[in-house]
Amino acid sequence: MNSKLLILSVGFAAVAVPALANGPLAPEASHVDAIVQGHGKPGETAVAKSNSNVTFRVLDNGIVERTNKRFGTVSVTDPRAELHKSRDNR
Repeated sequence: MNSKLLILSVGFAAVAVPALANGPLAPEASHVDAIVQGHGKPGETAVAKSNSNVTFRVLDNGIVERTNKRFGTVSVTDPRAELHKSRDNR
């Protein structure tokens, strides 16, 4: 169980880092993209179109919680911290 969570978290982080917002959000971006890139407001939720078991929720502190009901996993990311990390690596 822990290995699944670790694998999912690492995979999600690898995909999310290049996709982080460093400017305005494109008008055609999905609601999930907006949340993952740090443009969501606390309490907002979205369901992934590709897998209805995966939901994203913005917590009160701005951290994004990703839940997969099928596997019972939860991972969290901080879009602001990821943005700063990606900017520092340029």
